[in-house]
Amino acid sequence: MVKLYSGIVLLSGIMWGVIGIFVRELRKFGFTSVQISALRWIFSAIVVLAAVLMHDRKKMKIKLNDIWMFAFMGICSLLAMSTFYFMCMERTSVAVSDVFLYTSPIWVMILSAIFLKEKITAEKIISIMFVFIGCTLVSGVFGQDNGGFSVTGVLFGVLSGLAYSLYGVVGKNILKKYDRATLTVYNFIFAAVGALFIINVPQTAKMIATDVASLKAIILLAVIGTVIPFFMYTTSLKYLSPSRVAVLSCIEPVSATVTSIFVIGERMSLLQFAGIVFIISTIAYMQIASGEKSGNSINAETKFGRLVK
Repeated sequence: MVKLYSGIVLLSGIMWGVIGIFVRELRKFGFTSVQISALRWIFSAIVVLAAVLMHDRKKMKIKLNDIWMFAFMGICSLLAMSTFYFMCMERTSVAVSDVFLYTSPIWVMILSAIFLKEKITAEKIISIMFVFIGCTLVSGVFGQDNGGFSVTGVLFGVLSGLAYSLYGVVGKNILKKYDRATLTVYNFIFAAVGALFIINVPQTAKMIATDVASLKAIILLAVIGTVIPFFMYTTSLKYLSPSRVAVLSCIEPVSATVTSIFVIGERMSLLQFAGIVFIISTIAYMQIASGEKSGNSINAETKFGRLVK
Protein backbone atom coordinates (compact mmCIF):
# COMPACT_ATOMS: atom_id res chain seq x y z
CA MET A 1 0.00 0.00 0.00
CA VAL A 2 2.86 2.37 0.82
CA LYS A 3 4.41 1.88 -2.62
CA LEU A 4 1.03 2.29 -4.35
CA TYR A 5 0.25 5.65 -2.75
CA SER A 6 3.87 6.74 -3.08
CA GLY A 7 3.50 6.11 -6.81
CA ILE A 8 0.35 8.24 -6.86
CA VAL A 9 2.24 11.12 -5.21
CA LEU A 10 5.02 10.80 -7.79
CA LEU A 11 2.45 10.92 -10.61
CA SER A 12 0.90 14.08 -9.12
CA GLY A 13 4.36 15.68 -8.97
CA ILE A 14 5.03 14.75 -12.60
CA MET A 15 1.72 16.36 -13.63
CA TRP A 16 2.56 19.54 -11.69
CA GLY A 17 5.83 19.63 -13.59
CA VAL A 18 4.11 20.12 -16.96
CA ILE A 19 2.12 23.23 -15.95
CA GLY A 20 4.95 25.33 -17.37
CA ILE A 21 3.63 24.50 -20.83
CA PHE A 22 0.24 26.04 -20.06
CA VAL A 23 1.73 29.00 -18.19
CA ARG A 24 4.00 29.69 -21.17
CA GLU A 25 0.98 29.73 -23.49
CA LEU A 26 -1.02 32.07 -21.24
CA ARG A 27 1.88 34.52 -21.03
CA LYS A 28 1.80 34.71 -24.83
CA PHE A 29 -1.79 35.94 -24.50
CA GLY A 30 -0.60 38.72 -22.17
CA PHE A 31 -1.65 37.31 -18.78
CA THR A 32 0.52 38.22 -15.81
CA SER A 33 1.82 35.64 -13.33
CA VAL A 34 -0.68 36.77 -10.68
CA GLN A 35 -3.57 36.54 -13.18
CA ILE A 36 -2.52 33.03 -14.18
CA SER A 37 -2.32 31.99 -10.53
CA ALA A 38 -5.78 33.41 -9.82
CA LEU A 39 -7.35 31.85 -12.93
CA ARG A 40 -5.83 28.51 -11.96
CA TRP A 41 -7.78 28.40 -8.69
CA ILE A 42 -10.98 29.96 -10.06
CA PHE A 43 -11.34 27.47 -12.92
CA SER A 44 -10.15 24.55 -10.77
CA ALA A 45 -12.87 25.35 -8.24
CA ILE A 46 -15.49 25.38 -11.02
CA VAL A 47 -14.31 22.01 -12.36
CA VAL A 48 -14.17 20.31 -8.94
CA LEU A 49 -17.48 21.77 -7.78
CA ALA A 50 -19.22 20.59 -10.96
CA ALA A 51 -17.71 17.09 -10.59
CA VAL A 52 -18.74 16.73 -6.94
CA LEU A 53 -22.28 18.03 -7.53
CA MET A 54 -22.79 15.58 -10.40
CA HIS A 55 -21.18 12.60 -8.67
CA ASP A 56 -22.07 12.84 -4.97
CA ARG A 57 -23.58 15.98 -3.44
CA LYS A 58 -23.24 14.49 0.05
CA LYS A 59 -19.52 15.31 -0.16
CA MET A 60 -20.48 18.98 0.14
CA LYS A 61 -21.82 18.52 3.67
CA ILE A 62 -19.58 19.95 6.40
CA LYS A 63 -20.15 21.31 9.89
CA LEU A 64 -20.37 25.09 10.13
CA ASN A 65 -17.75 25.24 12.86
CA ASP A 66 -15.29 23.47 10.51
CA ILE A 67 -15.55 26.04 7.70
CA TRP A 68 -12.58 27.99 9.08
CA MET A 69 -10.29 24.99 8.46
CA PHE A 70 -11.16 24.85 4.77
CA ALA A 71 -10.92 28.63 4.47
CA PHE A 72 -7.49 28.51 6.12
CA MET A 73 -6.34 25.78 3.72
CA GLY A 74 -7.67 27.47 0.61
CA ILE A 75 -6.46 30.99 1.37
CA CYS A 76 -3.43 30.54 3.65
CA SER A 77 -2.04 27.49 1.86
CA LEU A 78 -3.07 27.22 -1.81
CA LEU A 79 -3.61 30.87 -2.72
CA ALA A 80 -0.83 32.14 -0.46
CA MET A 81 1.62 29.61 -1.86
CA SER A 82 1.21 30.72 -5.46
CA THR A 83 0.94 34.43 -4.60
CA PHE A 84 4.09 34.50 -2.44
CA TYR A 85 5.87 32.39 -5.05
CA PHE A 86 5.17 34.91 -7.80
CA MET A 87 5.99 37.87 -5.53
CA CYS A 88 9.34 36.25 -4.74
CA MET A 89 9.90 35.67 -8.46
CA GLU A 90 9.31 39.35 -9.24
CA ARG A 91 11.99 40.38 -6.70
CA THR A 92 14.55 37.64 -7.38
CA SER A 93 14.26 35.04 -10.15
CA VAL A 94 12.39 31.89 -11.13
CA ALA A 95 15.30 29.72 -9.94
CA VAL A 96 15.49 31.34 -6.49
CA SER A 97 11.70 31.14 -6.13
CA ASP A 98 11.78 27.42 -6.92
CA VAL A 99 14.46 26.79 -4.30
CA PHE A 100 12.44 28.56 -1.59
CA LEU A 101 9.24 26.75 -2.61
CA TYR A 102 10.97 23.42 -2.16
CA THR A 103 11.98 24.17 1.38
CA SER A 104 8.46 22.84 2.07
CA PRO A 105 9.63 19.32 3.12
CA ILE A 106 11.72 20.97 5.85
CA TRP A 107 8.69 22.90 7.12
CA VAL A 108 6.50 19.78 6.87
CA MET A 109 8.94 17.81 9.00
CA ILE A 110 9.03 20.54 11.66
CA LEU A 111 5.27 21.18 11.70
CA SER A 112 4.46 17.45 11.66
CA ALA A 113 6.68 16.95 14.69
CA ILE A 114 4.90 19.79 16.53
CA PHE A 115 1.27 19.18 15.57
CA LEU A 116 1.12 15.52 14.47
CA LYS A 117 3.75 14.20 16.89
CA GLU A 118 5.80 12.63 14.08
CA LYS A 119 9.36 11.66 14.97
CA ILE A 120 12.23 13.56 13.34
CA THR A 121 14.50 10.69 12.32
CA ALA A 122 17.97 10.73 10.80
CA GLU A 123 16.50 9.09 7.69
CA LYS A 124 14.02 11.95 7.23
CA ILE A 125 16.69 14.60 7.71
CA ILE A 126 19.05 12.97 5.21
CA SER A 127 16.27 12.41 2.64
CA ILE A 128 15.08 16.01 2.91
CA MET A 129 18.64 17.31 2.69
CA PHE A 130 19.41 15.32 -0.47
CA VAL A 131 16.10 16.26 -2.11
CA PHE A 132 16.63 19.94 -1.30
CA ILE A 133 20.14 19.82 -2.80
CA GLY A 134 18.67 18.15 -5.87
CA CYS A 135 15.92 20.78 -6.22
CA THR A 136 18.51 23.55 -5.85
CA LEU A 137 20.65 22.08 -8.64
CA VAL A 138 17.70 21.34 -10.94
CA SER A 139 16.35 24.89 -10.54
CA GLY A 140 19.51 26.22 -12.21
CA VAL A 141 20.08 28.70 -9.39
CA PHE A 142 23.84 28.40 -9.87
CA GLY A 143 25.53 29.98 -12.83
CA GLN A 144 22.88 32.57 -13.71
CA ASP A 145 21.73 36.05 -12.75
CA ASN A 146 19.31 35.55 -9.88
CA GLY A 147 18.06 39.10 -9.57
CA GLY A 148 20.35 40.15 -6.73
CA PHE A 149 19.65 39.96 -3.01
CA SER A 150 16.24 41.15 -1.86
CA VAL A 151 15.11 40.99 1.76
CA THR A 152 11.44 41.07 0.75
CA GLY A 153 12.11 38.50 -1.97
CA VAL A 154 13.65 36.12 0.57
CA LEU A 155 10.74 36.71 2.95
CA PHE A 156 8.15 35.95 0.26
CA GLY A 157 10.16 32.88 -0.79
CA VAL A 158 10.21 31.48 2.74
CA LEU A 159 6.47 32.17 3.09
CA SER A 160 5.74 30.32 -0.17
CA GLY A 161 7.49 27.19 1.13
CA LEU A 162 5.74 27.49 4.49
CA ALA A 163 2.32 27.94 2.85
CA TYR A 164 2.96 24.91 0.62
CA SER A 165 3.81 22.79 3.67
CA LEU A 166 0.53 23.69 5.41
CA TYR A 167 -1.45 21.70 2.84
CA GLY A 168 0.08 18.43 3.97
CA VAL A 169 0.07 19.07 7.71
CA VAL A 170 -3.39 20.66 8.07
CA GLY A 171 -4.87 18.50 5.31
CA LYS A 172 -3.77 15.33 7.10
CA ASN A 173 -5.76 16.43 10.13
CA ILE A 174 -8.89 17.34 8.12
CA LEU A 175 -8.81 13.96 6.32
CA LYS A 176 -9.41 12.25 9.65
CA LYS A 177 -12.89 13.75 9.59
CA TYR A 178 -13.77 14.44 5.94
CA ASP A 179 -13.46 12.75 2.54
CA ARG A 180 -10.67 13.71 0.13
CA ALA A 181 -13.25 15.11 -2.33
CA THR A 182 -14.70 17.34 0.39
CA LEU A 183 -11.25 18.63 1.30
CA THR A 184 -10.35 19.32 -2.32
CA VAL A 185 -13.57 21.08 -3.34
CA TYR A 186 -13.72 23.43 -0.35
CA ASN A 187 -10.01 24.23 -0.50
CA PHE A 188 -10.37 25.20 -4.14
CA ILE A 189 -13.54 27.22 -3.52
CA PHE A 190 -11.90 29.34 -0.83
CA ALA A 191 -8.73 29.71 -2.90
CA ALA A 192 -10.90 30.90 -5.81
CA VAL A 193 -12.78 33.40 -3.63
CA GLY A 194 -9.49 34.80 -2.38
CA ALA A 195 -8.16 34.93 -5.96
CA LEU A 196 -10.97 37.29 -6.97
CA PHE A 197 -9.46 39.95 -4.69
CA ILE A 198 -5.94 39.87 -6.14
CA ILE A 199 -6.82 40.52 -9.78
CA ASN A 200 -8.87 42.99 -11.79
CA VAL A 201 -11.77 40.66 -12.62
CA PRO A 202 -13.41 42.75 -15.43
CA GLN A 203 -10.05 43.28 -17.14
CA THR A 204 -9.08 39.59 -16.89
CA ALA A 205 -12.51 38.49 -18.17
CA LYS A 206 -12.16 40.89 -21.10
CA MET A 207 -8.76 39.40 -21.97
CA ILE A 208 -10.27 35.92 -22.07
CA ALA A 209 -13.23 37.10 -24.16
CA THR A 210 -10.90 38.91 -26.58
CA ASP A 211 -8.95 35.74 -27.30
CA VAL A 212 -11.08 32.68 -26.56
CA ALA A 213 -8.15 30.42 -27.52
CA SER A 214 -6.61 31.28 -24.14
CA LEU A 215 -9.52 29.49 -22.48
CA LYS A 216 -8.14 26.14 -23.67
CA ALA A 217 -4.83 26.73 -21.87
CA ILE A 218 -6.66 27.87 -18.71
CA ILE A 219 -8.84 24.75 -18.64
CA LEU A 220 -5.86 22.45 -19.24
CA LEU A 221 -3.97 24.23 -16.44
CA ALA A 222 -6.96 23.72 -14.15
CA VAL A 223 -7.66 20.07 -15.01
CA ILE A 224 -4.24 18.56 -15.77
CA GLY A 225 -2.05 20.88 -13.73
CA THR A 226 -4.26 21.36 -10.67
CA VAL A 227 -7.44 19.31 -10.09
CA ILE A 228 -6.15 15.81 -10.94
CA PRO A 229 -2.70 16.08 -9.28
CA PHE A 230 -4.09 17.74 -6.14
CA PHE A 231 -6.76 15.06 -5.82
CA MET A 232 -4.07 12.35 -6.12
CA TYR A 233 -1.84 14.19 -3.66
CA THR A 234 -4.73 14.45 -1.18
CA THR A 235 -5.58 10.76 -1.65
CA SER A 236 -2.02 9.72 -0.78
CA LEU A 237 -1.95 12.13 2.15
CA LYS A 238 -4.68 10.06 3.78
CA TYR A 239 -2.44 6.99 3.87
CA LEU A 240 1.11 8.38 4.03
CA SER A 241 2.86 10.75 6.42
CA PRO A 242 3.00 14.44 5.34
CA SER A 243 6.82 14.31 5.44
CA ARG A 244 6.98 11.40 3.01
CA VAL A 245 4.43 12.97 0.66
CA ALA A 246 6.34 16.28 0.70
CA VAL A 247 9.62 14.62 -0.26
CA LEU A 248 8.07 12.46 -2.99
CA SER A 249 6.30 15.46 -4.55
CA CYS A 250 9.74 16.99 -5.15
CA ILE A 251 9.79 14.96 -8.35
CA GLU A 252 8.01 18.03 -9.80
CA PRO A 253 11.17 20.04 -10.71
CA VAL A 254 12.57 16.93 -12.43
CA SER A 255 9.38 16.67 -14.49
CA ALA A 256 9.50 20.40 -15.25
CA THR A 257 13.12 20.18 -16.41
CA VAL A 258 12.50 17.15 -18.63
CA THR A 259 9.40 18.85 -20.07
CA SER A 260 11.34 22.02 -20.86
CA ILE A 261 13.97 19.96 -22.70
CA PHE A 262 11.67 17.84 -24.87
CA VAL A 263 8.78 20.30 -25.36
CA ILE A 264 10.33 23.76 -25.20
CA GLY A 265 13.79 22.75 -26.47
CA GLU A 266 15.91 23.98 -23.56
CA ARG A 267 19.28 22.40 -22.75
CA MET A 268 20.10 20.54 -19.56
CA SER A 269 23.24 21.57 -17.70
CA LEU A 270 25.53 19.14 -15.89
CA LEU A 271 24.40 20.57 -12.53
CA GLN A 272 20.75 20.03 -13.43
CA PHE A 273 21.51 16.44 -14.37
CA ALA A 274 23.26 15.98 -11.02
CA GLY A 275 20.19 17.43 -9.27
CA ILE A 276 17.91 14.95 -11.04
CA VAL A 277 20.18 12.11 -9.92
CA PHE A 278 20.01 13.39 -6.31
CA ILE A 279 16.20 13.53 -6.32
CA ILE A 280 15.55 10.23 -8.10
CA SER A 281 18.14 8.39 -5.99
CA THR A 282 16.55 9.66 -2.77
CA ILE A 283 13.06 8.69 -3.90
CA ALA A 284 14.29 5.26 -5.01
CA TYR A 285 15.94 4.75 -1.63
CA MET A 286 12.72 5.71 0.15
CA GLN A 287 10.75 3.22 -1.95
CA ILE A 288 13.23 0.40 -1.28
CA ALA A 289 13.35 1.24 2.42
CA SER A 290 9.55 1.22 2.68
CA GLY A 291 9.47 -2.20 1.00
CA GLU A 292 12.03 -3.57 3.45
CA LYS A 293 10.07 -2.21 6.40
CA SER A 294 6.88 -3.77 5.08
CA GLY A 295 8.71 -7.06 4.55
CA ASN A 296 10.19 -6.95 8.05
CA SER A 297 6.75 -6.24 9.45
CA ILE A 298 5.26 -9.22 7.61
CA ASN A 299 8.12 -11.48 8.71
CA ALA A 300 7.67 -10.38 12.30
CA GLU A 301 3.95 -11.10 12.13
CA THR A 302 4.63 -14.53 10.61
CA LYS A 303 7.15 -15.41 13.32
CA PHE A 304 4.73 -14.24 15.99
CA GLY A 305 2.00 -16.37 14.45
CA ARG A 306 4.24 -19.43 14.55
CA LEU A 307 5.08 -18.80 18.20
CA VAL A 308 1.40 -18.51 19.06
CA LYS A 309 0.64 -21.76 17.28
